[in-house]
Amino acid sequence: MVASRPASQARIPRWAELARDEAGRVGLHPTTSTLTATERRVAELVAAGRSNQEAAAELFMSVKTVEANLTRIYRKLSVRSRTELANHLNKPDH
Repeated sequence: MVASRPASQARIPRWAELARDEAGRVGLHPTTSTLTATERRVAELVAAGRSNQEAAAELFMSVKTVEANLTRIYRKLSVRSRTELANHLNKPDH
């Protein structure tokens, strides 16, 4: 059975593999770095210098929703600040 898994996962116990997959499914760990349309709009506004309150007003959502989106955005893109987010979005490959 181990031979059927990729070499990079050959040493991962089956239970750990299942736990990782489940964590990704429920959103504990991002399974992709692709942003949703809403996350992209929030990210662009924040990267452009808007506050959470300004982004919320412009997108017709609550500040809490903006904060929740930013949490997912930071996790998906592996950034820890608004500055890092702006730099990430301004890279030529994005």
